[in-house]
Order: sequence, then C-alpha cells, then structure tokens
Amino acid sequence: MDAKATAAESFVREPAAGSTLNVLGITHIHKATGAETAGSFSLWESVVPPGAATPLHTHAREDEAFYVLSGELVIEFEGNSAPHPYCARRLLLRRTRPAPCRPQCRRQASSRARLLRAELRP
Repeated sequence: MDAKATAAESFVREPAAGSTLNVLGITHIHKATGAETAGSFSLWESVVPPGAATPLHTHAREDEAFYVLSGELVIEFEGNSAPHPYCARRLLLRRTRPAPCRPQCRRQASSRARLLRAELRP
C-alpha cells in the first residue's frame, strides 16, 4: 500500500458539518478534503442556485464524479449536453492525453439543485 494513503485517519462528519466555500454563486460544503484523505480524494456537497454555472474547464490530475441529491442539472461534456435528474450519476475522466482537451461545464436546469461531488486522484 502507498505510504501516502496510510497517512489518512478515519473520521465522521455530521450532515450539516464541513467548511464552506462560495465559488461563482455555488456553495460548496466540504465533507472530506484532500488534506484529510492524504491526497486520495476530496468530497463535497454543492448547492447550485437557479442559473448558476461553472465555466468550461478541464481536469488534468483528477477524475470527477457527481451524484445528484435533488433537483436537476444539465452537464455539458465534450460538446454534448444531457439532463441529470435526481439520483443521476456521472463520472468525468481527467484529460489523459494532450489533445483533444476535454472541456466540461455544469449548469442548473431546475429551480435549485444539490449534488455530491468527488475529485479522485490516482
């Protein structure tokens, strides 16, 4: 086992607990940070208000997973858009080669949505 992975300790975080960060009008509630998992992954809940969106972007070092807790999001990936309703899951893989770039964008489709997001590092 990797020494980095053994440095993390188990912990419990209550449902409403976790540090918060507001980015582009989206509230992120951290459930597990990279520092708490020895860099293996980060996990947070995002509360997305109507009309909020992230700009097109690419992940080069981590995969990103989503689970829709409530509402509905439209996720654009590599130029294709698809609605993601309650309980939908999506895995977006990091860019593993120089080209083509894999831009992605999330945008709100319902009045309000909540999702659980994870960034996974190999």
